[in-house]
Amino acid sequence: MDWSSIFAAYWRELLVATAIVIISLLFWWFWPKQKAKRLQSTMPDAKAQAEIEDSLRKTIGQLLGVFAFLAGAGFVYLQFQQQQQVFERQYQQQQRAKETLK
Repeated sequence: MDWSSIFAAYWRELLVATAIVIISLLFWWFWPKQKAKRLQSTMPDAKAQAEIEDSLRKTIGQLLGVFAFLAGAGFVYLQFQQQQQVFERQYQQQQRAKETLK
């Protein structure tokens, strides 16, 4: 199976995954800046604003990492289930073939 056939079969999933990654990165970059600017009136110190922005970015990065890990684990689980089904089908075919040879 080459890359073009994989792309042709899964282009929608690849498009959705790409959109999710781009939206997540934009959220990770712009949301902490907006929150830091909102707090600018209560916190005129630029260093404190930068620390808040940095801590928000770290927290969002950790959350995105958890979501990516869970998505990867779900993908691995689905692949494992598919492999189990294929193995079960092959095993049943082999058992039927043995019975017909007897």
